[in-house]
Parts: sequence; C-alpha cells; structure tokens
Amino acid sequence: MRLLFLLIPFFALSLLIQSACTYETIPAPEPVEFCDTLQVSFQLNIKTILTQSCAYSGCHPGYSDFKTLEFDLKNGSFKERVFDLKDNAVLGMPPDNAPAGRPKDLTDEELKLLDCWLKKGYPEK
Repeated sequence: MRLLFLLIPFFALSLLIQSACTYETIPAPEPVEFCDTLQVSFQLNIKTILTQSCAYSGCHPGYSDFKTLEFDLKNGSFKERVFDLKDNAVLGMPPDNAPAGRPKDLTDEELKLLDCWLKKGYPEK
C-alpha cells in the first residue's frame, strides 16, 4: 500500500509534466524566388539573349543597343511580343520564320531572365 502512495504522486507528476509540453511546428522557410537573388541587367545577361534572338538584319538590328530597345520596353510592346504572344508564330518573338541559325523560341531560362529583368525595371547596367 505504501508503494501505491509513492507511485500515485510520481504518475501524477509525470502526467502534469507531459501535459505542459507543447510542440510548435516551425513554419517552412519562405521560398526564394528566382528573381530575388539574381543580379540582372541589359549589359550583364540580356544583351546576349537579344543579340542571338532578335538583333539581326530584317528583325531588330538595334536591339543590341539599350537606347533603341528602351521605347519598346516603356510602351509595353517588348513584354507583349516576348511573353503574351510568344506562342503566336508571326507576332511572338522570336518569330517562327527566324533565319537559319537563329532560335525560333527562347529557352525557359532565357524567359525567366527576361521576366526578372522586366520586373526589376529593366536596368541597363
């Protein structure tokens, strides 16, 4: 009987301690967006894409210079033709009738870079 009186407080104390424990879930870290950590500018990464895909005779030869591209950036036609109409064979850029050796589509990575560049206000340098 004496053992029972010793065990009851022990079990009561054990239950009390266990009920006081809480488990908090740690929130998942915020996902890092592609653009958040990327340094992007016309000179650094965009000029190469545009030179290969756009800046050639019969298309947009001036696109290798930021100043000639700036008008299309400001009026929204660059975004519209590259992103909104990209699947249109004629109006989307680059067009499906691009000359041999020139890409007819931008890669996913190129599109991501261009998107980041536009979201960051299309910095030149």
